[in-house]
Amino acid sequence: MRSLCRSCCTWFLLVALAPQAPAQEAAETAVTRGPRFLLAAAPGPQPVDISRTPILRERLTLDLKDVPLKAALATISTLSGLQLVYSDDGLPVGTRIRLRADGITVAAALTDVLIDAEVDVVFSQTGRAALVPRVGRALLQNGSVGGRVTDGRTGQTIAGASVSLEGTAWHATTDESGQYRIANVVPGRYTLSASRIGYAKVSQSVTVASGQDATVDLVLRVAPTLLDQVVVTATKTETRIQDVPAAVEVVDAAALAASGAKTVLEALRSVTGVTDASYGENFQSIQLRGLPRKGNENETVLLLIDGVPQTDSRNSARLTTMPIDNVDEIEVVKGPNSALYGRTAIGGVINFITRDPPSHPEFRSEVQTGAWDYVRVNASAGAPTDSLGSGYLVSWQGEQRESALSPTTKRHESSIFGKFKQIIDSRTQVWVTANYASSLGGTPAPLPYVSNGRLLSDSDPNFSLYSNLNLPYAAYNQDEVRVSTHVSRQLSSTARVEDVLGYRHFKYQFVNDGDCVVFTAPDTVTLFPFSEVQQEDYYFNDLRLESTVTSGRVAQHVLVGGSFERNQGSAGGDIEYTDTVSFGVPVIYNNPRFPSVNQMLTSSFGPNRYRGDFWGFYLQDEVSLTDRWHLSAGARYDVNHLTAVRSGSGPEIHATYTKVSPKVGVSYRLLGDHVGGPELSVYAQYARAFLPPRAPSALSQADTLKLFPEDVRNWEGGIKTSLLDNRLAMELSVFDMDRNGIPIVVRVVAQEFKTVNGGEQKFSGAEFGVQARPTKAVSCFAKYAYYNGRYGVYQFNNNGTPTDLTGYRVALSPKHQLDLGLDIGSGGATLELEGHYKGSRYLNSFNTVLLPSYFVTDGQIRWQVHRYNAAFGVTNLFDEKYSTDGDITYGTFAFPAAPRRLVVGVGAAF
Repeated sequence: MRSLCRSCCTWFLLVALAPQAPAQEAAETAVTRGPRFLLAAAPGPQPVDISRTPILRERLTLDLKDVPLKAALATISTLSGLQLVYSDDGLPVGTRIRLRADGITVAAALTDVLIDAEVDVVFSQTGRAALVPRVGRALLQNGSVGGRVTDGRTGQTIAGASVSLEGTAWHATTDESGQYRIANVVPGRYTLSASRIGYAKVSQSVTVASGQDATVDLVLRVAPTLLDQVVVTATKTETRIQDVPAAVEVVDAAALAASGAKTVLEALRSVTGVTDASYGENFQSIQLRGLPRKGNENETVLLLIDGVPQTDSRNSARLTTMPIDNVDEIEVVKGPNSALYGRTAIGGVINFITRDPPSHPEFRSEVQTGAWDYVRVNASAGAPTDSLGSGYLVSWQGEQRESALSPTTKRHESSIFGKFKQIIDSRTQVWVTANYASSLGGTPAPLPYVSNGRLLSDSDPNFSLYSNLNLPYAAYNQDEVRVSTHVSRQLSSTARVEDVLGYRHFKYQFVNDGDCVVFTAPDTVTLFPFSEVQQEDYYFNDLRLESTVTSGRVAQHVLVGGSFERNQGSAGGDIEYTDTVSFGVPVIYNNPRFPSVNQMLTSSFGPNRYRGDFWGFYLQDEVSLTDRWHLSAGARYDVNHLTAVRSGSGPEIHATYTKVSPKVGVSYRLLGDHVGGPELSVYAQYARAFLPPRAPSALSQADTLKLFPEDVRNWEGGIKTSLLDNRLAMELSVFDMDRNGIPIVVRVVAQEFKTVNGGEQKFSGAEFGVQARPTKAVSCFAKYAYYNGRYGVYQFNNNGTPTDLTGYRVALSPKHQLDLGLDIGSGGATLELEGHYKGSRYLNSFNTVLLPSYFVTDGQIRWQVHRYNAAFGVTNLFDEKYSTDGDITYGTFAFPAAPRRLVVGVGAAF
């Protein structure tokens, strides 16, 4: 009943805020039920370009309450100064009009009141407008616009570019050969524009003649700055990066192709401040702004696929089966954003936006092979299903590889992906994505530290850094199904509603996995294997309404919405051991003899059933004061309710948390009045976010003390600029963040302990990036990040021992990071080199084990010849030896990163 009430309240709130009457723009109905706007000319009337006609673009405020059509026309004429001439015999004068709108254009107002009136608006040379019976459409046959979009630097065609006639609903997307075609265009003069993430938008005039095809080829120039790009993740609305009061970076399809990225971490390695904190080969983890995980992977970063969270019941997310091959672009928003997204969005939000169906039939395929028995094959096909933009895209990807460790482990991965888009009408569209992915195979163990922060391989030269001490039959398997549906409807010229639904089912399976190890002198390594199966269903719904009101130079954009998430599943397994003292499996590291499965003792845990319901209600108001000032304010109210049953049939355990997360920001454009001229903007933001203190899958009977969500407070400011005709771009952001109320264990009396919200971490830092394009063929970047992550007051009890970490550096948080990149293109060839430096960081919270700094170089050479491409890539070119993650509590082991790997690939697109 409580869920039903909340759902009803959400729907009522959205409906109450919706405009009371639609006000469809004239361009969207000009060829259907509304009037056409024509200019009297010989030999016959010609269409008027509405976007270039001031009188039709003038905005009015109307409140017509059930008035006759003649009265409505008189009101529009009086307010606009447009002289209307018509005969009562040619109009349905008895029609009653209801129209209430603020900021509606004259063209849209006339379209609304003259819907189904079967008249056209014909302008005379003197400016008067006559309402005349509709001219036969055969006199004005529609035309079309087509052509090709190319890269101004390399001359190569650009796929996936968006081409549109501004101010109308006519648009198209270029295919693999860069071709586009917009059909059924009403004759007239238009502004044709083309855009693509990573390129500067280009526009030019085009005249469409009756019954003829206009050919226009467009050339896009690479934009080294992101300021002109539009993102949706930062505000859940389309906003230029220049106006977003936050640090935002975009990795587009061109950058993904140039880098040859085949994993999420490879795709994000050039983003300022991204840190690889992977727990071995199978558990990739991302850090933003130095915020590390406290337990599981990606606890402080919210991961989205097309706006749908990938969070599991542990308040974390696994990247093993992310569909990177089908990603069109990645938007990275740094800093807390719980004001829109709720839990876990404390370090930032990363949104993987998948490819749209192509506008022309296409087929792509690629094959790669490389070191360690690496083979990867992917293929995709897609086509439009109508002329409105509907279509489908399907793909398959398969991969096998071996670990670089010895003895090696093998892994097999596969993925099937589909996206189906349907344009219902000019106001409504629906698209559905479906993805099945699996990752099956062995899991290697880390290397233990022996003493004084030295790895076993450093202490014993005969023991390789790339040794694997895990049980030979250890494995980790993951299967995942994802389905999402997006429905959007343009209610009027000023309002839009969107509903996003998502479902996931996944299975995590550990089999005799001993990826935790401890060294005991002189030659013993103890493994702590376990087997566990966790299956979970995830449900998601986010319903939101956008409304835009413009008055003069002031525009207000209001977003209101509600979301619901549910994680529901079960988990259970066994701890395996042969030693009843350590409850582990001891082996001699230089001559390991592993027990068989039948020789091990077991201790079961679970099965536990759990459910977490997460409700959120949010409101955001964005106001643009002229073209320079942009203000935003918002807040979200979250209710988290957790339920768990331990060991199958125990009593139900409940916990409920509530939190309000506000956010305010302002940006100001100092420069940017002229297209192609210098741009400079500054911004400031204050935001609060939270992380739940407990997870539904970890709730136990011992959790009787009420805890509160962690409270994250962040102050941030920055500068964004583009100079020298977009050939030089720079961004700077500084922040100060406090993370308070981290759950810690303290002593109450004697041997009685309890968990309280007593921990504190403090983070401050700066991020600076510069991108340059000195010539058409060369581009480069340099990005630097400084982070100072330390514990504030952090006193707790560690296995009965009082412990104080106050002032210590936060584990896995580097102080310095530097990323360098060089891109050289000539003809059909492109060379890309990247270097990544990560400063030293402590592995564990007690600051006893220091992971050394490292510098890794990656590169790729890519050739494109017509529809065919070939690539040669290398990761860790100079075979740098370093570690990424490990035991963050005691520092007993670490995972070494992979050595140098060479990969070659060939592909084709038709």
